[in-house]
Amino acid sequence: MRSDWAFGGAGVADDLAEDLGLVEEDTLALLSKKGEHVEREGYDPHHGCPRQHRELDSRLVNLKLESSFYSLLDSIAIIVKATIDLVGWSENITFKTPPFAGANELKFIAYGDMGKAPLDASIEHFMQPGSVSVVKAMADDVSSGLVDSIFHIGDISYATGFLVEWDYFLSLISTLASRVPYMTSIGNHERNYMDSASLYKTTDSGGECGVPYETYFPMPTPGKDRPWHRPMYTTNERYTGLHNVDHKFIDAVEPLLLQNKVDLALFGHVHNYERTCAIYQKMCLSMPTKEGNGIDTYDNTNYSAPVHAIIGMAGFTLDEFPTDRNYNWSLSRIAQFGYIRAHATRNELKVEFVNADTKEVGDSFRIIKN
Repeated sequence: MRSDWAFGGAGVADDLAEDLGLVEEDTLALLSKKGEHVEREGYDPHHGCPRQHRELDSRLVNLKLESSFYSLLDSIAIIVKATIDLVGWSENITFKTPPFAGANELKFIAYGDMGKAPLDASIEHFMQPGSVSVVKAMADDVSSGLVDSIFHIGDISYATGFLVEWDYFLSLISTLASRVPYMTSIGNHERNYMDSASLYKTTDSGGECGVPYETYFPMPTPGKDRPWHRPMYTTNERYTGLHNVDHKFIDAVEPLLLQNKVDLALFGHVHNYERTCAIYQKMCLSMPTKEGNGIDTYDNTNYSAPVHAIIGMAGFTLDEFPTDRNYNWSLSRIAQFGYIRAHATRNELKVEFVNADTKEVGDSFRIIKN
């Protein structure tokens, strides 16, 4: 795991190793003289004047899986908390490592199309209104200790060329990314310039992607820089400019999903939540059964096809669903800010859509196997 800190004052870096406590004897922290130091010019938060500070790039190696580590840094200025802690201790940070490969269960959160927003009205450019409430709701889940990993599947900060907005975004997600593994993949707003190998001839995009499958599946076309972020199926074609069925995407990739017996495919780009039947080539190969508690259950004991879920409702202005569109493959539609919470075991994958404002579960389904 790689960690970066910024601090000021003579001699602080040399003493930093003694001030860092790690709760595992087998953990080796490459700090202080073993770390990489960079001199940079920063600004005093009270005076706005240039001041020298040092950045420490350190590596934490031999971390045990499914363990927690904490660090407490003593410094003169912690950049991420400069407006609060000019002198003194930074926040205690506990980081949870992921389960080992092949573990019997995994609990994760996933979403797309988040962005960032200020806590007040001090910034105007291209804000995503729902991002703050979504992060606050997810922070409660992360604090509970019941989250192993977070997956952010494209359209990350919507910085659109403004570097400072990446700082806003990283500050926003710091309560999440500093505690559990946070994995991202690019969307069209991470490659939003012209002539950059886009599959789609649109002005806002240079490449689409979702869960980072492009290095896992053998892609049918030679350009592995053409992953997808947009969905195969959506009922929002009127408001998003998409086709309700992306035939190019389906023809190129959907056979791979069946070949590898993918149970669940997650997509972003459309700013709402939508769930399908077990679908292939625009046809429902199987439908879920409704349990007494209202949970839809897909029985994949005899595998049929993947369930698709659009999860682009994490912050950007929502796309409302058209009232005159009704497709039999679309089983659940929710235009609310939120995220999905999932619990996977060897025999079951349970997924819940969580409303960020109320923290209530708006949709719940299971995929089971014997």
